[in-house]
Amino acid sequence: PAKPPGISDEAIAQLPKFEVREAAISNFGMSIVTNREVLWGGDITWMSVGTVVPGSSAAVAGLKTGDRIVLIGDVSILKIDRAAMLHTFFEVPVGTRVKLLTRDGKTRRFRQLELVANAKRLPS
Repeated sequence: PAKPPGISDEAIAQLPKFEVREAAISNFGMSIVTNREVLWGGDITWMSVGTVVPGSSAAVAGLKTGDRIVLIGDVSILKIDRAAMLHTFFEVPVGTRVKLLTRDGKTRRFRQLELVANAKRLPS
């Protein structure tokens, strides 16, 4: 994965997780947490749910902080890049639907669900 020049692998390992904050909270009412290398154009190796806004589509679907996102539509998160991830979660108009396969952070059970983009976000 790409990383800034002069940054050692040891330094990278000590960095916190990367929480996508370009648009604060996605159009589905949640933030996305992923591996730090994505920030510099590296491949997505894992993706999970960060903050979930009460009353949002993500909350209504039962998503919780720590739930892993496995598929977006029928595409593995390992096969999408940062631009596609940002578009899917942060740049779609209200009413857009997206299907996800998730894995519960506690029970490890898989779930298929559908989210609908809405305007329910954290206050600015």
